[in-house]
Amino acid sequence: MAELHPGKQPPQTLVREWDQQAWALDRPQKAHDAGRAEDRWMSELHDVGFGLRASPEVGEWHLFPR
Repeated sequence: MAELHPGKQPPQTLVREWDQQAWALDRPQKAHDAGRAEDRWMSELHDVGFGLRASPEVGEWHLFPR
């Protein structure tokens, strides 16, 4: 693909799909991830009484009790 489109990157959704396919290759016991791992993680944190809050610094998150 790089030869056809020098200097271009494939869309993130396509890269994620390739990663999932590569991970599942020869691993029939691995289930396809129907939901985003981050969404499940956030739900689990919420269920046990925690949340995440963005800090003033870009890209930093802090865990806090609800």
